[in-house]
Amino acid sequence: MTDRDCEYLRGSGVPLILEEMLGQLLEDRPLRPIPFMMKYLSERAKIPSAKDRLSQADIDAKLSRIHHTFIGIPIHRVDGSIYAAFTITDFNPPMRPELMEDIADCMTFSHHKMFERCDCIVAIATRGAGPLAHACALRMGKPYSLCNWYPEGSVGDIMVESSPGFSGNGCIYLNSVWAGAKVVVVDDILRTGKTSYTVLEAVKKSGAETIGCVFVAEACNLGGRQMLEKIPNMSVHSLVLFHATGTHTTADPTAPPTPPPSPHPSRQGFSFPTLTASELQPKLERVKRAFVGVPIQPNPKSGYPYSNFTLTDFVPMLLPDLVEDMADCCVSMAPFTDADIIVSESDRGGGPLTHACAMRTNQPYCLANWYAPNTELSSGAKANVGYSGEGNIYVSGLSPGMKVIVVDDMLSSGGTAEALFQCIQQAGGILVGAVFASEKVNTKGRTRLAKSFPNVPLISLCYFSSVGTETIEASHKDTLI
Repeated sequence: MTDRDCEYLRGSGVPLILEEMLGQLLEDRPLRPIPFMMKYLSERAKIPSAKDRLSQADIDAKLSRIHHTFIGIPIHRVDGSIYAAFTITDFNPPMRPELMEDIADCMTFSHHKMFERCDCIVAIATRGAGPLAHACALRMGKPYSLCNWYPEGSVGDIMVESSPGFSGNGCIYLNSVWAGAKVVVVDDILRTGKTSYTVLEAVKKSGAETIGCVFVAEACNLGGRQMLEKIPNMSVHSLVLFHATGTHTTADPTAPPTPPPSPHPSRQGFSFPTLTASELQPKLERVKRAFVGVPIQPNPKSGYPYSNFTLTDFVPMLLPDLVEDMADCCVSMAPFTDADIIVSESDRGGGPLTHACAMRTNQPYCLANWYAPNTELSSGAKANVGYSGEGNIYVSGLSPGMKVIVVDDMLSSGGTAEALFQCIQQAGGILVGAVFASEKVNTKGRTRLAKSFPNVPLISLCYFSSVGTETIEASHKDTLI
């Protein structure tokens, strides 16, 4: 087994014994085209699919609740474009985890055969698409990859498009999709179709085949479906059809009438899950393996020491049960019982991890965006991030007096976390703590946050240092040096 194969397996958080077993099967195989391995690793933790546990009546009730969140929403004109702020895109009002679960149930129930046929799920790491991809992947036992923005000079597998970011020029990359893979693309809303079209073209460039794309909702009057259906044999599906004209969104007149939404089933008697130290330890070890021993690749333009991790860059493709293990650890170690709401950023792995935590704590969540279509609905702050430069981040859905816990994939320079903390403070929120799946100790993010927010408890599941050729294990003590 080559060093690169070992890197792939360890990045997936595979136990050492299983690594050796799978290593025997990897002889003489290239790194990417190993769907048999991904299939095994994903399906071992698959939860019962919607088809196995829900009736059509259950799905109809869920669809009614989803439909209600898209109809009658005020329409704004921003820079000549039409925009409406929805729960799944702007988190105003905040996302309830059971609503995202409803959406994933309806998608995987209505298109079960398509999801069963696919090898992996692809989405773009923005707004509600990350949590959605995770929830669908967990039901179907599939790995997933989210397209991410990278600054100029970065290297990724397949370029989705050139895209100016908040620090200047850059690219959106799709990583880890292998040639011959069958892919389902999921996203929150189909508007003009421009972004989705570029993602579908990136999948094609990788040598994979998109067997279908599924959206939570579709703005019928903006032409997105027509753009995507220019691609030969492209299968396009949406749970909700609406029109964005006039002052408020309206239901598509050709869609069947939707009954008034029924309330979500009560979670009365809900209690926070608790894990013993012996139950936590193997999960923490698995988390650590996903961040330690990973090659360091300095950006040739900026020199920033960057590594591609499964949670942040989907290299290797992310296994949903690894995120579930991380969420178990986060909820057991951080003060979620003191919070009313969870806040993270929608970029990279923060969204999937936040949703998994929210399912355990029964708390709503908001994901910050790096630009705000309607800043009247958001509190914003300037962020200076070591990797990406300067930009503005915005949070919607918070009310004064809310007790907030922040969840994110990594604490590195501390720029993103500091900006999130400032947004929460501006909105009148009360920070009760922050928990990170990992912490890069040599970039001093903890020191930065301790200066600006000294009273906020910071918890990290694992620590590593990014110096030399590959990441090495560190400890909490190293953050104080």
